[in-house]
Amino acid sequence: MALTYNDMDAVVQKAFLPGIVNQVFTVTPLLTRLMAKNKVTLGGGDIAQRLEYEELNGGSYDGLDKFNTDYVETETVAVWQWKHVYINVTIPGTKLRKAQAAGSEKVGDLLADKLANAQKSLNKKLSEQLAGDGTGNANKDLDGLYNAIDDGVIYDSYAGISRATNAWWKAYVDSTAHVLTASFLQEAIGACTDGKEKPDLILMRQALFNKLWDKIYAKQFYPTTAQQDIINAGFQAINFNGTTVTVDNTITPADSIYGLNTDYFKLTILKTGAFIWTNPKEPTNQSAYIRQLLLDANLICTKPIRCFRLDSIS
Repeated sequence: MALTYNDMDAVVQKAFLPGIVNQVFTVTPLLTRLMAKNKVTLGGGDIAQRLEYEELNGGSYDGLDKFNTDYVETETVAVWQWKHVYINVTIPGTKLRKAQAAGSEKVGDLLADKLANAQKSLNKKLSEQLAGDGTGNANKDLDGLYNAIDDGVIYDSYAGISRATNAWWKAYVDSTAHVLTASFLQEAIGACTDGKEKPDLILMRQALFNKLWDKIYAKQFYPTTAQQDIINAGFQAINFNGTTVTVDNTITPADSIYGLNTDYFKLTILKTGAFIWTNPKEPTNQSAYIRQLLLDANLICTKPIRCFRLDSIS
């Protein structure tokens, strides 16, 4: 018996979409770490985050000293826009009817091939956009690491907040050409560390990772349980003073290194746009089965000051 469109929809929803979703969350080390920290969240309405950036007045006093009772603005709100990604699946009617005539198993095989490609395509799109700056395709791409981790030189504002007038919204950026050394990397980590708050994930392309590995691996910087989430997902990892260093070959620019405190990152997904498989579409002037896989989401960073970017590294 040939599968109807409803039957095919059930197969996709039960057999293919869960696998696609699982693969998406291990496509990059960043998403792997965010999943491990429960930093992939569902939301609705605007993507807005309250930020505390200033301390209240206070201090020592004696006798009848006057207190500073001035009002202090301590909070503001950062706002990101929902971004949208789609992957199109089109199957010519001639192929579909041929598969239907051969039975439900052949239809399943045909869907499996297309959905496997959809998974790879979505992974590629997300990887590229998460490493970018959100300006691609007329500002329709997801916000990525490049505009999140900046000091205001390239991106003077982020999530609607100016970096020119708010130093606490700047990341640590060093754009001076440097040769990669362990001490230089440690300096960058220290520059955006405050007590227990420090970068826990460092991303670089394979060529730079190889150089770092060659410099420090003999010093017993072996992976530990802190790197297990990254290793289990299939990525290479080095333990650098408790910080996970791994490879992400989508990093932009290619000679840059990112240090992230992933406590302050989230992938926020719209409740009603979480890997939606659209209804079948039959063109009026073609014989085809057409559907789209949709994702409404964005990547947000709520404390860039605890992160760094190093450019022009060799």
